[in-house]
Order: sequence, then C-alpha cells, then structure tokens
Amino acid sequence: AMLDRMYMRTINEVYGRHIFTTRRQRPAESLDEFLRDLKALARDCNYQAISAEQHMELAVRDVYVAGLRSNYVRQRLLEKGAQNLEDTVELATTMEVSFRSLTSF
Repeated sequence: AMLDRMYMRTINEVYGRHIFTTRRQRPAESLDEFLRDLKALARDCNYQAISAEQHMELAVRDVYVAGLRSNYVRQRLLEKGAQNLEDTVELATTMEVSFRSLTSF
C-alpha cells in the first residue's frame, strides 16, 4: 500500500479531460490510430458511474476550462486539478480579477 502511494501517479482529471476533449486527428493519422489514442487518453479522465446532473456539471466545467479566452487562467486551472464547477468558476474569477488589477498599474 505504501509503495502504491509512492509510485502510482495521481490523475489530474481536469487536465486529462482537457487533453482528451481537445484531441484532433493528426494529418497522417489513420482513423484506427486516432480511436486507439482517444481510448488511451480516456483512461486519465477519471470517468465513473454518476448521475446525469453530475455528468452535466462536469461537462460544463470541462468546456468552461477549454473555452476560456485567457490561456493563463486555463493553464492555472489545468495545473490545479479536479474541482467542481463552482470551485472552478470561483478560482477563474479570482485569477481574472487579480490579473486585471496587476495589468492596470
């Protein structure tokens, strides 16, 4: 058990889902290769049996992070890891306000 904690990598669900949902087929990549890579990437997404409401909240969180205009805020959120939608929005808002304050001087 102790060795497992030391050597098993922690999955950053938000980052994993971002990589998964933004993955596009490469120019020379076959359909089979693309599908195989998507299945491998899905392993880092921490998908679980959840309610439709929970699924919707996580989907909104993932698209919110992926669609942010600010690369800085997106990068910080991806580094931060798994949070719920409310925490993600709160953190993004705090970072945006702080960033605006810094750039206004």
